[in-house]
Amino acid sequence: MHPFEVLGDVTRRELVEVLAIGRQTSGDLASILHERRAVGWSSVSQHLGVLLESGFVVVEQDGPRRWYHLRDDWLDLVTAGLDELRRAWDEGASSRELGAGPAVMARRIRSGDVVLREPGDPVPPLRDARRGRNGLDLSARGVGRSHWSDDADGSSDLD
Repeated sequence: MHPFEVLGDVTRRELVEVLAIGRQTSGDLASILHERRAVGWSSVSQHLGVLLESGFVVVEQDGPRRWYHLRDDWLDLVTAGLDELRRAWDEGASSRELGAGPAVMARRIRSGDVVLREPGDPVPPLRDARRGRNGLDLSARGVGRSHWSDDADGSSDLD
């Protein structure tokens, strides 16, 4: 999992912040997050699993307790993710300097692939209603619906 995806979740980011102070038991972590944001035990457990799989934390078993702490190199994972973005930014520098971005966008607008809207303009529906012959809106008439939907409320008399 990409380091930004790991830290992109508020709960995981908060777990990392707590673990940056020092190692904690899973119970302590669950209590802290429950007090701060009403996060449940199972959610904390799942997020700790993601942190463990991604290589951010290490878990040590001490009898019935599980102690979690950040790996020494966890920041290196974040830095590597940032370096990926930096490389992509650097590779696009020549296009940005030449103004290729605006030219490409202008061409997409002219072709109709992109439609610019003013703030407050109504958002068009994702798809139009089903049109039948002569342009009639069949979905408004109930055509094409299953007969089961009429009985969905349980009001039909079943014998």
